[in-house]
Amino acid sequence: MLSQNLRNAIKTSLPFLVPIVRSGRERILVPAAQARIGMKERKLRKALLSRILQPSYPFSALRLHGDSEGSDAARGLYAAFVASLARPSQLTEGVAQIKGMSGLAYRSFLNSLVGRLNVARYLEIGSWHGSTVISALTNNECEAVCVDNWSEFGGSANEFRENLRAFKLTGRVRLIESDFRQVNFADLGTFDLFLFDGPHSESDHYDGIVLPQPALSRDHILLVDDWNWASVRLGTLRALSTLGAEVEFAIELRTTDDNTHAHRSASESAWHNGLFAAVIRKAS
Repeated sequence: MLSQNLRNAIKTSLPFLVPIVRSGRERILVPAAQARIGMKERKLRKALLSRILQPSYPFSALRLHGDSEGSDAARGLYAAFVASLARPSQLTEGVAQIKGMSGLAYRSFLNSLVGRLNVARYLEIGSWHGSTVISALTNNECEAVCVDNWSEFGGSANEFRENLRAFKLTGRVRLIESDFRQVNFADLGTFDLFLFDGPHSESDHYDGIVLPQPALSRDHILLVDDWNWASVRLGTLRALSTLGAEVEFAIELRTTDDNTHAHRSASESAWHNGLFAAVIRKAS
């Protein structure tokens, strides 16, 4: 059952979710290649989400799985998401203007999530100009470790550092300029919040979820960008299934339904190219 707050937030945000939702029903596209991808994805979902098969909001645009009241982390994740659906532009003007592959509602969501849960340490793979880490840390008491080698999309570590300096966050962010596969995550301490926004092949996402496990708390929140793409979903779900992770509560948001990139993206959008956010418990 959807809460009234979420119903109201969905109504507010529907312009950002079209063209996925058509007259209140899901639009179904099934060319042969998509059907094959869909079958593989359904098998992974069945293996991973066996206890919470039926989403409470069954559009491809937005799916909520599990118990949003099951823990402080789930309650905080849900509340931050609903608040950012309803008010996607509550950021300070400076944060909203940072060049980056993230929508304004997503930036607001990150900021609210860190604040609501008093996240102390945040791990990010894929930082580019810093729009997400700056969103997470601004006006919050949190430190971060960011991993990027600027191998895609241009840009450089210097631009990232300049943005950190502009927001007076240099002392709270450790930058590891490296391919994430070369990082010794066991040496980084533990983190309660992890965002993967690195390269986006299926194998990249599988490795991007599996390799950082030594740095993640037993109970943590996982964020994955670009959820519109099948390769992202397949790699992430396969990794979580292999790890035997328990998904307590999860949010899936897509801004297209045919595995394509969002028509409006980056800071011109609310949610860029889709989002997966989940409260995860590592296998014992």
